[in-house]
Amino acid sequence: MTQAEKPSLSNHILHTASAFQASRALLTAVELDLFTHIGSQKLPSDKLAEKLNCHPRALDRLLNALCSLGFLKKENSLFANTDEGRSLLCADSKDYIAGLLHMAHLWDSWSNLTTVVKKGPSPKQDLSQKDEAWFAAFIAAMHWRAKSHAPHLAGLLKGFLNGRILDVGGGSGIYTAAMLKESKEALAVIFDLPPVVEMTRKYLDEAGLKDRAKVVAGNYYCDPLPVGFDLVFLSAIIHINGPEENEALVARCADALNPGGRLAVVDFIMDQDRTAPRFGALFALNMLTGTPFGDTYTMDEIRLWMEHAGLEFEGLVASGGNTGMVLGKKA
Repeated sequence: MTQAEKPSLSNHILHTASAFQASRALLTAVELDLFTHIGSQKLPSDKLAEKLNCHPRALDRLLNALCSLGFLKKENSLFANTDEGRSLLCADSKDYIAGLLHMAHLWDSWSNLTTVVKKGPSPKQDLSQKDEAWFAAFIAAMHWRAKSHAPHLAGLLKGFLNGRILDVGGGSGIYTAAMLKESKEALAVIFDLPPVVEMTRKYLDEAGLKDRAKVVAGNYYCDPLPVGFDLVFLSAIIHINGPEENEALVARCADALNPGGRLAVVDFIMDQDRTAPRFGALFALNMLTGTPFGDTYTMDEIRLWMEHAGLEFEGLVASGGNTGMVLGKKA
């Protein structure tokens, strides 16, 4: 390393080590629903503290920090949302970045990373035991993240959307909605946990698709999947599971397919040495802290699961951002 490179690396180290401070300030504001409570008003910190039932001086310092980060503005001791903050951080805005509360939930699990690295992941959590608020935040986060990506993937799958679609672990149904809008002939079934499916129905109602998409409650680890589909869609699922669980799940997805049908797996696709893409490498740590066996996987691992399930591996058909889509065909 040259002398000129050292300051750059040291700055990177310091920036990375301290990045939690800005993150925690924003997540605390989200947990308080602070931006929504400010709305279009201009408020002094003591009035806002009373409104939020917070310690006045502590909230004032948080508000000042949020101003320094560009999330709020301050004029004559009055705090207000910026135009961008009003649009993106207020829950009553159509452009609200939904799911930030889920990031606050992840803060707790990531705080255990050192313990997890020393002792290994915690025993398996039963997601069905999570409360409604946890599921609502999680589903909202997944829905928001997929909004821009779903139409693109649906367009790439257009040639396979003329029959019946099974969306396993489909959450809000955002991908199903995109596929049904792409193909007017397709019908779909969304399979997810009992606490999720009521939320799924609401999202489908909002999309005007409840007549073309059926919702089935179940746990893909132990409950039978519906059968007779031309496309089985598996997005953001394999990273939750260990290799053995994924091999079993892919086999069950293959059993749900009609002859000639396809299995589409959308997830992080890691390079062979697992150091890239960067987001996927960090997400592997997220799964370490939140699941007993979850991970991010390489193309070769997905190919083996498909081949062991009797599917013809058709390879990577789409790659964008941090994820890719892999197809397998049933003979």
